[in-house]
Amino acid sequence: MLEEVQQWIDDSQYENWEVYFLIWAAFISLCIYAEFRPVTGMLRSLDTTTVGYGMTLGEVFIAALQGVIVGIFGWKLFSQGDTYFAVGNSSFDTKETAFLVKIGVMTLVGIVFGLVIPQVVETHAEYVVIQTGGAVILLGYALIHVEIRNWKLLNELPVLLAGLLLVYVPHFS
Repeated sequence: MLEEVQQWIDDSQYENWEVYFLIWAAFISLCIYAEFRPVTGMLRSLDTTTVGYGMTLGEVFIAALQGVIVGIFGWKLFSQGDTYFAVGNSSFDTKETAFLVKIGVMTLVGIVFGLVIPQVVETHAEYVVIQTGGAVILLGYALIHVEIRNWKLLNELPVLLAGLLLVYVPHFS
């Protein structure tokens, strides 16, 4: 049976790791939905596992989510080019002023997201590492592909489905 599954994976149009990732996400989601305690207990313990410098794995994943969201915000905010800075004031036409404004705006964005995102995640995520990891995958793929004009969603389907499962299934358990 395992050989047949492996053959099916090899014959699919997707990279093997994408299919394996979807299988693991489905397994984790099924265990969470069915409340299979040995697995859910281990998954919950990931949130408080210390990884270094006193940081927990949950905090690392929240920081990754913050980074992706700040990246999306920064891309959207500064994708207008020079015209964005020329609108507000004619003094924004120098590179130095544009640089200072970008640094200032992104510093404020970083501070705001640094305060808001951890509270939102900790309030709404029962499995911080799992759900935040799924969100990082979904938003990260969006950030990577945002400028690709001919991006086909179906090319990344297993990874996107895995991310969706990890984010949303815990809400239904």
